[in-house]
Amino acid sequence: MKNKILATLTVAILSGSVMLLPATPAFAAFGSLETINPTGGLTSDDGLKIEIAQTEIQVTRDGETQFYGYGPAPVAGTQGYMLNYFEVSYTDGLVDHVIGQYNGNPTWESGTSEANLSSDGKSGTVINTVTTDVAGDPVTLRVTFTYTYPNQFLNVTTRLTLPPGWNYPTRVHWNADATLGGNDDGNQFEGTLASGREVRGVTTTDGTTIEGFRQVAGQNLFSWAGYLDCPWGSFGCSTLPTNSWVGNNDDAPNEVSTATNIDNGFGISTPEVATAGNHSSSFDIFFVGCESAADPIACLDAILPSDPSPDSDTELAATGASAGMSGLLVAALLLALGAADLVLRRRAIQSS
Repeated sequence: MKNKILATLTVAILSGSVMLLPATPAFAAFGSLETINPTGGLTSDDGLKIEIAQTEIQVTRDGETQFYGYGPAPVAGTQGYMLNYFEVSYTDGLVDHVIGQYNGNPTWESGTSEANLSSDGKSGTVINTVTTDVAGDPVTLRVTFTYTYPNQFLNVTTRLTLPPGWNYPTRVHWNADATLGGNDDGNQFEGTLASGREVRGVTTTDGTTIEGFRQVAGQNLFSWAGYLDCPWGSFGCSTLPTNSWVGNNDDAPNEVSTATNIDNGFGISTPEVATAGNHSSSFDIFFVGCESAADPIACLDAILPSDPSPDSDTELAATGASAGMSGLLVAALLLALGAADLVLRRRAIQSS
């Protein structure tokens, strides 16, 4: 359990001990910790509390945190504090490279944070942007987290920007160590919802708590669920590949482990791209409680909202504005909301 061991290793010095924590270079700035629904997540019916810094996330539901980390929430400026993070893999000739928290080596050099929240703070969007130089040119990943209260899921959208002249095969990966409502061990599942959307994730052994990945309409992401270290190579992966698909710049296997009651996680990878410019992806992460040990797919179908029709208007988080409305109508609505004292908070902290 490579990452879990790194996260708990202590060294005795004299009569005390020092915990070895991940470090970020002193020159790096990544903005601040942003929180959506800061007073929520205490019960099963007050939504999710979502804390975000440098693309790492903690979610609290029904009084319990859902991801493993060195502490209960991300720490701004400390990469790898939570054991869920984004990495970018690419192949330069015959050599594979990873940007991000690969093997405990933080390589994002700088970043920014920005929040757009409703007046009550319960819904909104947080944007984290992280950047590093490759041969003198910036590679930038912009990650947008969107939550609408009191949903039991959030949406994650990425935009990878590759510099001019880039022609290396490249993928974005996001992987997480789940704690399943405070439980570190559980089982895995996969299937297709009634809406036609693919899901892969993890459950408690009694089946009452579920979290995982949900495919977004129009996307074709790869995903997995199983032993937490499988993306980086491990012999405890059961039916999943034992080689590192992150380190080898490969796709996630679109499989789940058949092992039961294991220290598990889940994640995604995007399809390969090899051109300069912007490359986007989107996926949902859900955190659902079931009243009994129900089939995970049946439970998700009953609790998660159905997909809107592609032709229908969709609701925008924090404003209630319709995405299908014209720009003039949206502007008029926002002015009316402003007159009603709905104030959107916006905060951006630039890298130093």
